[in-house]
Amino acid sequence: MSRQIAMAVLAVAGLAGCAAGPQGPGLAAGQAPPGFQCPAAGTTIQTDGGQVVRYAGTSPTDPFVCLVADGRGGTFESLAGWVDLPTPSFANVRSNLGRLWPLAPGQATSYEHEVSAADGQLVAFNTSWRVTGAGVMDVSGLQRQVLTIESVNTTVMPGYQELWTFAYDAGARAMIAAQRVVQRGTPNSTGWTAINITVPGQGR
Repeated sequence: MSRQIAMAVLAVAGLAGCAAGPQGPGLAAGQAPPGFQCPAAGTTIQTDGGQVVRYAGTSPTDPFVCLVADGRGGTFESLAGWVDLPTPSFANVRSNLGRLWPLAPGQATSYEHEVSAADGQLVAFNTSWRVTGAGVMDVSGLQRQVLTIESVNTTVMPGYQELWTFAYDAGARAMIAAQRVVQRGTPNSTGWTAINITVPGQGR
């Protein structure tokens, strides 16, 4: 893959509201959220930008951590298949992101998290996630069942805010589209969409 796609999906979850919310305690260490599974090993997503994401199964030490091919014959770890690891405050991100499962419209979570900037300094973000709906997405003539998931990321010190909108494919158990719009800060938008999805046992 390219880690760029993972970062586009995942930079979001790595940003980060409250360490504990109305849902009660977050996900315990060593457990996966109810209904969560990593994409099956061999699941491949090709995007309209020419990039390819290849999933390689589940971490043997953490059922909420997925393995993704790094394009050099190895793999890297990704929390939920969404957040590249390692990341600062991993335990807090893991616990609170886990509240989003089982994925269904109306599910939501939020948390605060620090992100390492290019110069090594830590920047504090507030992030909220919400599953906003369910529907169907056409991928190369095939109808895919998807959930729409939104994430708003805001710096704790005012100055920047962005909205990500994702399409999560229930069959592939992975994100198959992402769109980012900068709402506060330098206006910008970017995104990608899957043009081919291969899941072992399901074909394309």
